[in-house]
Amino acid sequence: MAITRRTILRRTAAALGAAALLTGAAPVAGAAPSVPEMPAAPFDQFGRPTPEFEARARAIIESEAMPEEIGELLGKGLDFLAGTGEPGIDIPENGPAISQFYLPTAAEKCINGEGRSIGLATAVPGPAALPLPGIGAEQTGFIFTGLGTGGVAEEQNTEMKVHWLNVANAKYGSTPLTYTGINADGPGTVNGTADTGKGLVLAVLEGGFTADEEVGPVDCNYTPTVAVIKVG
Repeated sequence: MAITRRTILRRTAAALGAAALLTGAAPVAGAAPSVPEMPAAPFDQFGRPTPEFEARARAIIESEAMPEEIGELLGKGLDFLAGTGEPGIDIPENGPAISQFYLPTAAEKCINGEGRSIGLATAVPGPAALPLPGIGAEQTGFIFTGLGTGGVAEEQNTEMKVHWLNVANAKYGSTPLTYTGINADGPGTVNGTADTGKGLVLAVLEGGFTADEEVGPVDCNYTPTVAVIKVG
């Protein structure tokens, strides 16, 4: 069953509605004076970012301090959530719903160099005991699994990253996802941890990993996906 944009936006709104009531975060000291304050309710009843939430996120994304590559991807993620512009994120047909990340993601010609692999992307706010060695307080763990693939190849020809922005404290960064021993025999799984701090985190995942398939190493590059996660 295909997942529509309206369904995705409703899921996003449901997740953020409760999170916003619990967060109530204010800008941290040292944030740019031109950045609007964090709104109490970031999404409206139709699942769209409120003007206040969008204005704060865009002010941070478009600031001179934001690296161009990260800002471009975060901007596309925000465009998708707002339902405006050209997000540039492809939604595969008949893909499964993704936990935490709101879009299905897929890599064509991945399994043995021929089949499609659906990716499962999950965000884990700390503190959490898993995945090992654990995720600390005010951190966010990101885990990605390429269903149907072999294990992660020893030599990597591609890479996967999560570009993130904490809208509450204006912190941002890019976190590489690498093989850390999870699912040695497959399906291929990579993960990483980011020092996001507390608040609502906008995250865009992109890239892939080289899988150890029966035919040899295969580069599996997945379509981007987006999430908003409450941390702390």
